[in-house]
Amino acid sequence: YADLDGVITALREGADDYLLKPVNPDLLRNTLEQIRYRQQMSLEKRRTENAFRALVEAAGCMIVIVRPDRTVAYFNSFSEELTGYRAADVLGRDFFEIFLPANDRQRVHRVFGCVLEGGNLRNYQCPLLRRDGSQAVLLWNARRLDDYTAEPVLLAVGQDITTLKEAQDRALHAERLAAIGQMAAGLAHEISNPLGAIKGAAEFIAPDVDGRLPEDAGDFVRIVIEETRRLNRVVSQFLDYAR
Repeated sequence: YADLDGVITALREGADDYLLKPVNPDLLRNTLEQIRYRQQMSLEKRRTENAFRALVEAAGCMIVIVRPDRTVAYFNSFSEELTGYRAADVLGRDFFEIFLPANDRQRVHRVFGCVLEGGNLRNYQCPLLRRDGSQAVLLWNARRLDDYTAEPVLLAVGQDITTLKEAQDRALHAERLAAIGQMAAGLAHEISNPLGAIKGAAEFIAPDVDGRLPEDAGDFVRIVIEETRRLNRVVSQFLDYAR
C-alpha cells in the first residue's frame, strides 16, 4: 500500500514498522535489527517482572503499593494472610481507612507525604487493623516508585513484629514486677523491724501493768500486742507474695 492511511492502519493493527519503496537493503537490515532489539528488551522486561512478582509473592512480609490518593494499587499474598482481606477486597480502596486506627491516620499521612516527595522510610513502627478487628504491629520500610504508573506511587514493605513486640512487652512487664517486688520486700522488712520492737516492748511491760495502772490499761497493752502480731502476719504474707 502506497498511501499513508495504509501505514496508520498497519501500525494500529500491530505492525512494528514500515518500509518505503524501493526497499533499501541497509534500511531493511537496520529496521529488523531495531525490531529484534525491542523484542529482546520486551522479553527481558517480562522476565524481570515475572521474577519480581515471584519474589514478592514468596516474601514473608506485607508488600503494598499505594497511589498518591491513598488507594491500594498492589496487595501481595502475604498481606492477604496477615490482614484477612483478599486483594480484590482492597484494590482501589483507601489504605488508611481500611488498615489504620483512626488516631494514627494523621501521623502516618504526614510520613506518607514525605515519602512521596522523595524521602525513604526506614523501620517505622505502626499498628495495623486486621479484618477480624484485632491489631498487628508492623515495621515499615517504604520508598517512592516513579516508573510504576503515570504518577509516582509508594512501595511499602511491612514486617510483622506482633509476636516480638508482645514478647518485649512481657519482658518489660516482668522486669517492672521484679523491681516492684524487690521494693516491696525491702519496705516490708523495714516495717517488720519496728513492729517487732513494739510487740516486744508491749509484752515486756504487760505483767507490770495489771494492778498498777487503771483497769483498762492492761486491755490496751494486750490490744497493742495483738495488733502488732496481726500486722506481722500481714507483712509475712506480703513478703511471700512479693517473692
